[in-house]
Amino acid sequence: MERKNDLVTFICALIPGVGYMYLGLMEKGIEALAIFLLIEPVFRFVGMGSLAGIVKVIFWIYTFSDTYKIASKINKGEPIQDGFVFSKGFKESAFNMNNESYNNETTAAVRKNKFNILGWLLIVFGTIAVLNKAFEGTEVHYLIKSAVSAYFLPAVLIVIGVYILIKKN
Repeated sequence: MERKNDLVTFICALIPGVGYMYLGLMEKGIEALAIFLLIEPVFRFVGMGSLAGIVKVIFWIYTFSDTYKIASKINKGEPIQDGFVFSKGFKESAFNMNNESYNNETTAAVRKNKFNILGWLLIVFGTIAVLNKAFEGTEVHYLIKSAVSAYFLPAVLIVIGVYILIKKN
């Protein structure tokens, strides 16, 4: 791949997914842009619209920094494989270091894992939506909503910190 301009990379990275597309990673870019655009409607649907902004900022920071990391790899001449946003670790382990082929068993495991994650996310968001509608207008609803808005960001920060510590080891 050709060397990428840092200024253009910066400008494109400001919109999640567009930076990936500029780098030639269309699958990753389209998925990132779609996720970014769907965060707010999905969170509003399940009654947690106040948290959508926080999740969007976290996702924006991830895609912005990941775009720069990939751009630096491209500028060093390292081969980059297009794929989906959250399959980076799976795809790198499935990708042969000689850039020849994918292991079919690993690729099947990645697909299965993606569908498992998607299934769990649908169950969680569906359950939250049902509970939100069931308790709407009651004191329990306001109690849960205030607890979630008060403790969500600190809990996310703790989870990210634990993830970083575990990943380093």
